Amino acid sequence: MSENLLESIESFSFRNLFKLKFLDLSLNFLHVLSSNTFVDLNILEQLNLSHNLLEIISRDLFRDTRELKLLDLSSNLIKFIEDNTFSNLINLRNLYLNLNPLIQIFRSNQTLNGLVSLKYLYLPTNFYIDFKIAHIIRDSLHEDSVKNVLNVLYYEMKSIETLPLKKESVYDE
Repeated sequence: MSENLLESIESFSFRNLFKLKFLDLSLNFLHVLSSNTFVDLNILEQLNLSHNLLEIISRDLFRDTRELKLLDLSSNLIKFIEDNTFSNLINLRNLYLNLNPLIQIFRSNQTLNGLVSLKYLYLPTNFYIDFKIAHIIRDSLHEDSVKNVLNVLYYEMKSIETLPLKKESVYDE
């Protein structure tokens, strides 16, 4: 369904596609997705929503996609991501948020809640990640994921010289 000039997708459009594992909706003109867009896509493993016009990702959008391993939201107009948006994505390994004008993603440590399998988190290259945000990332991810994710993030952290990866080594300044 990529490159089809889609501007919208009706709720429940994929409802009876129980065996669907890969869904590519990239390179369209999608502005908004209803919280019922991906209902019953219980074995979906890869979802590509890149290169659209999405601005907001609703909290319930991914509630039925627990098997998702790759989620590409890059190259949209996303400014905000609600807390617990990814909380059901316990198998997600790759999350692409790059090339979005994200204003506020880490309002609390609930933004990345539930991402216990996350290995790679791609953020906008102009996104400023300070020491406090690194702590929020560390506190919101499962211990096994923290090192891999922070290694990817560190590439973009020009102002940080050291980054603690264990809770015991972190101290408030």
